[in-house]
Amino acid sequence: MNNIWPADIPFKQCDFELERSIKSFDSVFNSSSQQASYGGEFWQASISLANLTRAQAGRVMGLIAEYGRTGIMLPDAPHAEPVGVTGGEPKVTGTNQGYQLTINGCTPDVPRWLQAGDLIQVNEFFYMLTADADSDSSGAATLAIIPALRTVPTPGTPIITQGCACLMRVDPKTTLGRRISARKRYLADLDLDFVEAIG
Repeated sequence: MNNIWPADIPFKQCDFELERSIKSFDSVFNSSSQQASYGGEFWQASISLANLTRAQAGRVMGLIAEYGRTGIMLPDAPHAEPVGVTGGEPKVTGTNQGYQLTINGCTPDVPRWLQAGDLIQVNEFFYMLTADADSDSSGAATLAIIPALRTVPTPGTPIITQGCACLMRVDPKTTLGRRISARKRYLADLDLDFVEAIG
C-alpha cells in the first residue's frame, strides 16, 4: 500500500480551505478587535465518504492507519481540472522561493495559460494561483501562488496542473469509529478531517 488516495474510492464531499496563521484579540474595555499575523498559510481539508463496501472501508482504514500521521496524498477532487488552457510540459526553471514560481515548457503565447484559483502541484504539495498567468513566446511563465513554496524546487521539476494532490495528515481530533461489521455490506458514511503535512 502506498500513501496515494485510491482513485476508485470517490468522495461524497471534498472541501479544501486555506487557513492563515492569524489570532484575534478582543478588548474587554471598548469591544475593539485587533488581529496579529504570525505569517504563513496552510491547507485544511474535510472529506465525506458514503456507501463504502467492506473492502473499500478496509482500504481506507488501512491507509489511515499506515500513513495518517505521516501524510496521505489527498486530491482536491472538485478542482481536478484547471480553468486555464494549460498545455505543454511545464517544469520549474531558476531558483524559486516564497510566493512566486517561474516555469518553462508551457505552450507558447497562451493568454491565461492558468487562471487565478487554479491549482498546481510541485512535488508533494499544491498551490493556488492568485493571478492569471500568461505564457510568453518561449513558453515561459511566472506564477503568483499561495501558500509560499514549502521547499525550493530543483530546476526541471515537473509542474502538475491536473488532478493535483497535497500531502495531508489526518487531524488528530478526527474520530474514525469502529470497523465495519462483518454482517454489514456497506459503511453508511465516514467523515475525515486533514491538515497539511508541513515539516
